[in-house]
Amino acid sequence: MEPIVDELSEKYQDDIDFKIMDISSEGTSKYGVSYVPAFIFQKTDGEIKDKIVGSIGRDVLENKIIELKKD
Repeated sequence: MEPIVDELSEKYQDDIDFKIMDISSEGTSKYGVSYVPAFIFQKTDGEIKDKIVGSIGRDVLENKIIELKKD
């Protein structure tokens, strides 16, 4: 997943902050992450807009980004 995330983070760097969190960090409990990979989409105010858990393809991840950018 890392190459896909790296590619999309570069492509959307002006619109989106991508953060990679270590599974042992406190963020896992804060966001309710129990499986990896997990993608949490949130607004700048912290509101969680969506969450995807598990390995997904590049197209699925990019389509979710495009969908959420419209909001």
